[in-house]
Amino acid sequence: MALGTNELFASRDFSGRPRMVVERNKVGTIDGGGVAAAATLPPGSPLAYDTTVGGWVPFTQGGANGSGVIAGFVAHQDVLVDATDDVQCTIMLAGEVHADDIDTLIIRTATALASGAAVSTAQMVAALKVSALRDKNLHVRGLSVVEG
Repeated sequence: MALGTNELFASRDFSGRPRMVVERNKVGTIDGGGVAAAATLPPGSPLAYDTTVGGWVPFTQGGANGSGVIAGFVAHQDVLVDATDDVQCTIMLAGEVHADDIDTLIIRTATALASGAAVSTAQMVAALKVSALRDKNLHVRGLSVVEG
């Protein structure tokens, strides 16, 4: 008997990869000018589009110029970022992720290293609840409530 889509999405695969259903993605550039320190961003790491540097940067809690608003997620594979080089990666622009796979210590630590600002569990969950994500067709499953 085959599993339904909702059952597949609710199950973690054996590789430990995050539950992601990518509906639309693109190859984008993470701008080195928006990175505070070298870090490896695993799949599911939140990204923002910073209007100052004109490119994608790791999500920064409380960041200005768009860097504090999640606009996409790293898709498919780890990305090594640093402050000196721009790095290309696949960015998920639309689809579904699960909150439990995004709000992990590994992702919060990598995001904090790359952005230079610590991100707590409460801050990450609050950033995942905003209605702007759903407006962009980025749906976060596993949240108890979301903003209007």
